[in-house]
Amino acid sequence: MTYRDDADAMRLQIETLTHDLSAAERRADRADQEVAELRHAIVRLRAGARDEEALRADKHLLVTEALLPVAGVLGALLTVAVATVLSPYEFHGHLQLDLEGLAGFGRQLGRGGIATLALILAALPLAILPSVASVGMHMRRRFGWYAAMLAWGLWFLVFPPLGAYGLYALGRKEVKDLFFVDAMPRPRVHLSDHDAHRPAA
Repeated sequence: MTYRDDADAMRLQIETLTHDLSAAERRADRADQEVAELRHAIVRLRAGARDEEALRADKHLLVTEALLPVAGVLGALLTVAVATVLSPYEFHGHLQLDLEGLAGFGRQLGRGGIATLALILAALPLAILPSVASVGMHMRRRFGWYAAMLAWGLWFLVFPPLGAYGLYALGRKEVKDLFFVDAMPRPRVHLSDHDAHRPAA
């Protein structure tokens, strides 16, 4: 084998090793990125777990969450009462909780006309919003917090003590901050900052 043959073989080997090195570097970069993303996800989960513990330890929040379904039932009853008592149409008989009774009640509501429909639509959010808020709060979603704040705001107009307590329980900064942890770009706990910036191995 001549010197030229040796030089060509070495150049080919250098090109092969350079290509392998570039591929290895790309794989290492992807691995480092995956490690950083996994570390950040773990940090966020730890922060979320601590936040959930804080939420479960907040007595006012627990009471408010328990009151939401009650407010929904009261809202439904109030809707029926407003539609029947304030309706320009005079209702006859009593409400039966079966298909025939509900159908008859619906027919009588229809005879009340636009005024009765307007009263129902005005009172219906008192029944619907607390139910939606109860589900959203249980799932720890932002729409649940918004729905609950709106529901307690409406209830404040109807029964101020109940609405004021709900607004107080949800409107506190510590509760709002905990509830909006999923909207934060980075966890706010100091320990997580150290973990998130730890160099990858």
